[in-house]
Amino acid sequence: MREDFIHYVWQHQYFDKADLRTAGGEKIVVLKPGHRNADAGPDFLNARLRLGDVEWNGAVEIHLKASDWQRHNHQVDAKYDQVVLHVVLTHDAEVDRTNGSRIPVLALGPRLGPELLARYQALADAPATAALPCAPLLGQVPEITKIMMAERALLERVEAKADAVAALHERLGHDWEATAYHALMAAFGFQKNSEPLARLAKAVPLAVLRRHRHDQRQVEALLFGQAGFLVENDETAADAYIQDLRREYEFLRHKYDLGAPALACTSGTTCACGPPTSRPCALASWPACCTPAPPCSTPLLTAQSRGGAGRVF
Repeated sequence: MREDFIHYVWQHQYFDKADLRTAGGEKIVVLKPGHRNADAGPDFLNARLRLGDVEWNGAVEIHLKASDWQRHNHQVDAKYDQVVLHVVLTHDAEVDRTNGSRIPVLALGPRLGPELLARYQALADAPATAALPCAPLLGQVPEITKIMMAERALLERVEAKADAVAALHERLGHDWEATAYHALMAAFGFQKNSEPLARLAKAVPLAVLRRHRHDQRQVEALLFGQAGFLVENDETAADAYIQDLRREYEFLRHKYDLGAPALACTSGTTCACGPPTSRPCALASWPACCTPAPPCSTPLLTAQSRGGAGRVF
């Protein structure tokens, strides 16, 4: 059995919690199992537990055997002094902090159901070539459960997106125009490139971009310049169009005291928003922000269909 299985069991509390007690007989109530720690230190942080009559906030460390604590030298590592519970499959040793204080141990071995263990063994025995080891178990899941899980995942995804827009709206001073601009800039990057395009939105404020919406050349200079595409090199030295944009960008950058370019890219390389110039080029021709009217959010808020919203772009 692998240790990450015990991590999974603890995280989701998939064990018998009836009369839950430490190896020393102290009653345990799990108020919050904590969250997984991907860095050095205990496996779970910010756990809340009631041991006896005392509520503890701290870390949880997980091992297959309690003696693994000494084998990993946690007894001399101060990072593990915050551990309030040692969760193990088998309790075969007592463990202490660096100051010698004893850490309570919870042995999960007797509390794991046979069905859970059988499923784990089936997954562990799956061929290494299996793309999805749990695929053979899918047929055991009732159809209504699959539908409910799919609907739940969809709702959670929509809610997460809505929460992100709401947080952005608050961060931008409850300005819906700026919110639409930042959100749509990030959306132009799709999944892989949304973060670089979000940085570009910060680097080119909407107020500045709208001030020059009548002049496509100035819009392109602002976006390409702040994206870092107007650098001087041998490839662009003889390009009149790029030289013209560079001059315009330098003027506008000083006029509005713009910061450093948002993307560490050059027009001759592959970068995070590649192909390098495709995203800013599309943004420069985006009618919602580059024409006098309407404002960025108006066409989206008044669209009566998906096709109507699509025509904004």
